[in-house]
Amino acid sequence: MNLKKQKVSAYMIPGVNDPDSIKKPKRKYLFIEEVKQIVALYFGIPLFNLSLKNKSRKIVEPRQVAHYFARKYTEESFALIGKEIGGVDHATVIHSIKTIDDLIDSNRMFEKKIQEISTLMINKRDQK
Repeated sequence: MNLKKQKVSAYMIPGVNDPDSIKKPKRKYLFIEEVKQIVALYFGIPLFNLSLKNKSRKIVEPRQVAHYFARKYTEESFALIGKEIGGVDHATVIHSIKTIDDLIDSNRMFEKKIQEISTLMINKRDQK
């Protein structure tokens, strides 16, 4: 076959214009609401508890974890994360993230918990 005088078309390339070969790009980020849902489900607490200003350990730890993952898996600012999760200021969110980082470094069981939640976040992000 002499291709010198033929026009090359995208249709001549196998797989081009085949709808099954076109893959949608994966999302890079989650929404804060998705982060909250995953964290609440993991900890077995009602979603609205993450928005409470309650200082009970049962609420504080999941809220801090939600701050940590919201920063890691969303594009939102510290201020917006704080507003959406617990109605706290940016400094509290920064403190939460540092607290979670410290717990990851010092507590193997907690580190495993964070890895499990991270897997859920990645699965949710890659789902769409």
